[in-house]
Amino acid sequence: VKPLLSTEMEPLPASFYGNMCKRNPVISAFDGDIKKCMSFMKRISTLPTYDHNSYARGAKTLFEIWNKYKPRLPTNYYEEHMLQMADFLFGIKLYRLGLWQGYCRYLQQFSTVPLEDIRDVDHFKTSFFPKGFDTDQAKLTFRALQGCCLCAFQLERERGSQPTQKGVQRLLSILGFVRIMMQAVLPHEHLCWLLYNGSLYIYNICRYLMSMSRAAQVHNLTITFTSMVHVIVGKCVCCPFLPSRLWSSFCGPVSVWRPPSP
Repeated sequence: VKPLLSTEMEPLPASFYGNMCKRNPVISAFDGDIKKCMSFMKRISTLPTYDHNSYARGAKTLFEIWNKYKPRLPTNYYEEHMLQMADFLFGIKLYRLGLWQGYCRYLQQFSTVPLEDIRDVDHFKTSFFPKGFDTDQAKLTFRALQGCCLCAFQLERERGSQPTQKGVQRLLSILGFVRIMMQAVLPHEHLCWLLYNGSLYIYNICRYLMSMSRAAQVHNLTITFTSMVHVIVGKCVCCPFLPSRLWSSFCGPVSVWRPPSP
């Protein structure tokens, strides 16, 4: 079987060759291996039936890419491409691979604590943001956390037409984590986009649970979420696009927020 990875590259860091550009042999080899892997995984995702051997080969290749290039690439370049790969895998519905070889792999540098075990805002901050929210890496961390939530949600939906009690509990745990994340960023106006995204996650997960006749489990949480949504709209005026459907699902019809006239 022809290997997916290039094997000619010497084990030297990219900085050895000068500027971080496409002409850098390490960057060039890394980009080439990533493109080959993406092309291979895209073909797998379009197969009419699941091919375990091909999937395992692609997963192994991706694992080897991360291990091969981690010591040779600048950290920010490596991590950005790891999350780009995770986003790509999510887009072609390979949620489990995107979760474990993308979002979760990135987050392991901070904490191995499962998201559902995060207890409160302080626990959230110390686990994933030891340097605070105002770093370039924090943007990637938020991206990875949101990706974990989305993958976990989609994996539960894939399990069958009716979620098990364990699956319902898993989704409720995701909702709880999203609530904590939104509480953590609420005082930071420049992070209002996370409040918008979080409101969509809450809406979509709650709608799914209610469509599966699980409204009783959602009811208690919606009270807390409704209060939070009111605070968000009052506090984060730079985020006027909170979906009106979220309001209507929790609170009944409301007027759509519009910016004041000049």
